[in-house]
Amino acid sequence: MGANLRTGVVGAGFAGLYTVFFLRKAFPQGIDITLFDKNNYFLYTPVLHEMATGTVDARHTVIPIRKVVDPVEVHIRCEEVTLVRLEEKVVESPSGAFKFDHLVLAPGSEANFYCFPNLRENSITFKSIEDAIRLRNSVTGALEKATLHPMYLESRLS
Repeated sequence: MGANLRTGVVGAGFAGLYTVFFLRKAFPQGIDITLFDKNNYFLYTPVLHEMATGTVDARHTVIPIRKVVDPVEVHIRCEEVTLVRLEEKVVESPSGAFKFDHLVLAPGSEANFYCFPNLRENSITFKSIEDAIRLRNSVTGALEKATLHPMYLESRLS
């Protein structure tokens, strides 16, 4: 790699951050890295299930990107990439275009409901803090509803 290559990394999840760490270590000088993510935090997804059960607070599942990546060494753009033009080597975002020499795409994934009718409306995805809260509220609501069931009430009176 030549000096001062402009490298863009789209996505600050596990893949994007590990890419940044590897590039900083492999090329301590001569590489200019810009990290794009729509959030200003890294979501530590392995503990989402604990958040859903109430054993871990939401604030313990997120880490500010600037605490993980040194903003002096890596340009951080907390915004969503709206367009990638590979032929022109340009990434576009609300604040403008970014020209790159190399680009790593690590934007994560979305749930695919495969066009099944009503599946989206009757599912709880599990990829975000909001999803974990929604799951916890759904389970809590079901348990509350179960306490009103006649069989439950009978067993409490016996």
